[in-house]
Amino acid sequence: MTHDPSSNPSPAKPAPAWTPAVRAAFLRELYACHSVKRAAARVGMSRQSAYRLRKRLARHDPFVLAWAELERMRLRRRIERLIGAAPGAPGWPAWLAPAG
Repeated sequence: MTHDPSSNPSPAKPAPAWTPAVRAAFLRELYACHSVKRAAARVGMSRQSAYRLRKRLARHDPFVLAWAELERMRLRRRIERLIGAAPGAPGWPAWLAPAG
């Protein structure tokens, strides 16, 4: 009796996982490209799965905190471009001045 391998369905490929290495790579890509969709795609994940992961993790999880910090950095750079000044320079909003 011979076994026909085509008669057995191939095992389902496991879904990609948000391993610590994938999370770190995602954060590096997010820093570089400022786009969740592109950063997720560059590490083989979807934008939706990135947001689901962030929502599922605790607020104090290092991944969530790092993502939040990247968002603050992106916002600060955007504001700098919009007002054309460095932090603390004349015209820089007082409420955004660096703590010090």
